[in-house]
Amino acid sequence: MRSRVLLSAALLLLVCSNSLSAQVQAELQITAGSVQATTVTVVSKVDDIRSELLPGLEAFQKSFNEGKADEFANFFLPEGEFVDEQGAVHSGRAAIQEMMTGYFKDYPGMQLAITVDSLRQLGPDLLIEEGTRELFAPEVEAAVAKVRYVAVRAKRDGKWMLATVREFNEAAAPTPGQQLAPLSFLVGDWVNQGVDATLRINFRWSEDGNFLIGEFENFSNGQSQGKATQRFGWDPVNQQIRSWLFEPDGAYSDGLWSPTEKGWLCKSTSVLPDGTTGSAIVEVVVEDDDHFILKGRDRVIGGSTDGDYEVKVVRQVEKPGATTEGSGK
Repeated sequence: MRSRVLLSAALLLLVCSNSLSAQVQAELQITAGSVQATTVTVVSKVDDIRSELLPGLEAFQKSFNEGKADEFANFFLPEGEFVDEQGAVHSGRAAIQEMMTGYFKDYPGMQLAITVDSLRQLGPDLLIEEGTRELFAPEVEAAVAKVRYVAVRAKRDGKWMLATVREFNEAAAPTPGQQLAPLSFLVGDWVNQGVDATLRINFRWSEDGNFLIGEFENFSNGQSQGKATQRFGWDPVNQQIRSWLFEPDGAYSDGLWSPTEKGWLCKSTSVLPDGTTGSAIVEVVVEDDDHFILKGRDRVIGGSTDGDYEVKVVRQVEKPGATTEGSGK
């Protein structure tokens, strides 16, 4: 999930169409603070373009690696734009600077490495650049994100400024099931033993592998009090795990889940059979693979507050021949 966040928040150079004919080609590589021309082909103008472009590329990378959002934005034309691989458009220097300010705040110390695969000069003041960029997290040797980019540069006052930048994620997007992988520990049977009741829980993957399905059944004095069904899925709009819970009496609720240091936190809203609405905060504290605590707080139903609750749940491992309440055995 974090690598995906880095991929979509990243940024990178340059944009246009692969169908444009090449008049000038060169290959450049910029790595962690150094600029190096690896190969240059055809036309005498290439040397001039390279000598003009390399210092700007090095300064561009330096502004990113030092977390200077204002300097980074100034490599774009005043009306320039940056389009990330999700299609989000940031138009103008102010918007680009705002994007980068937030990025550097959220991901301090990130380092940028640029590989320029080709340069295409379409006129004396128009240049197409294509390549890839990699992002390296502090103290991480391998790249945490790699994105292909295409850009248009326009020559203004002797400098090749960025007119527009578009990046493309060549890697296949994670499936909904892969997004739910952090919750895979839930798969299996669980139980909470109370003084006068038993809560039995089962989680399994849907047949298509894109949803995690849970069933909750309460027993009192050996009798089932009804079964609720919960479904976890990936919400691509909010970029979060989402759940839907359906109660046996017709009530339902949904919630957005966020990871915490100790487990998960859900902000849930609900609708009762009579139309009354409610909300609650649900926290899952994971102790280990076989134990978690389910907590409910800030519970409001129809404008009235309800009490907090805390349930400890353990993984159920039935011994051969054992009889369990509610199992029908």
